[in-house]
Amino acid sequence: NPVPQFLRAGKGTVIFAPLDVTSGLLGTETWGVFGYEPAYAQALVKNLLFWTLDGQPE
Repeated sequence: NPVPQFLRAGKGTVIFAPLDVTSGLLGTETWGVFGYEPAYAQALVKNLLFWTLDGQPE
């Protein structure tokens, strides 16, 4: 799986995912849309939520 990239901008962070996360979360395989596998997409979003709730490192 291609790894998402992070870009810090002021107090925020931009997360760029090279593949579609939504299709993985929905478990769909739409023709022409390249997305993460459902298990990977769910783990990625869960970890991003925990990272946000825990407080991003300065």
